[in-house]
Amino acid sequence: LVGDVYQISNKEELYAFALVVNKNVETSANAVLTADITVNTGVLKSDGTLADNYSDFETWTPIGNNQKPYTGTFDGKGKTISGLYFNDSSKDNVGLFGNFYGKIQNTGVIDSYFEGNQAVGGLCGFIMRGEMKDCFSRSFVKGRIEVGGVCGDVCGSKVENAYQAGIVCGSSETETTVNGIFGSISATIFGNSQCSNCYYDTTLCPNMNACGSTSSSSATNVEGRSTTEFASGEVAYLLNNRVSDGTQRWYQNLSTEGGDAYPNLNKSD
Repeated sequence: LVGDVYQISNKEELYAFALVVNKNVETSANAVLTADITVNTGVLKSDGTLADNYSDFETWTPIGNNQKPYTGTFDGKGKTISGLYFNDSSKDNVGLFGNFYGKIQNTGVIDSYFEGNQAVGGLCGFIMRGEMKDCFSRSFVKGRIEVGGVCGDVCGSKVENAYQAGIVCGSSETETTVNGIFGSISATIFGNSQCSNCYYDTTLCPNMNACGSTSSSSATNVEGRSTTEFASGEVAYLLNNRVSDGTQRWYQNLSTEGGDAYPNLNKSD
């Protein structure tokens, strides 16, 4: 701890923080990432599907659950968490966070695999009365219902400036709550959900909508872009709210050789 904030710099500390929330009932604990973290290496193959040696991977337990939802603030400081692996089609609320009532910002999840039942997402499975800003997932996400590349189920929450670049799939091709960004968006008695400026890779998720039901809620500029459009820098510009004055949160190296296929977050101390 530094003050009242947990400093997470490696895999062991990330798992310890999950235990602090899920077992020790410090559900409002605050945390920051102080380094890029790798849990497993090579979780996804080059085509974006699960690696063949998945039985060797260390399993992830999402932060927050039905009994102990996470209510704190998690700031990734532009760092990434790589190689999370969760594979249990009977479980609900699956992602980096499972059941989330807090605030997450400036965080990226890459080379990760999440498969569950209901409310499955690359960043969080279920977000209720929470906030998410400047986050991304480049992961494989699979479930039965309420499945999204960023969040499975958004309820009475605010999500802005986020993207998913990975395969999203469900157990039924006709399921309307399996979508590129958000499985479903809904309201609560405490207010509507507001989702804006969020994108997904339509090349990796063809024939799929950006989000599910938006009853009593809003989805503004929640849409798809092709892999080519991502690589062009267009999405980075959009995520920066069409601003390029040196204060933007997102960046992308557009060099022909060694450039970035997708936007990244500027890192901060």
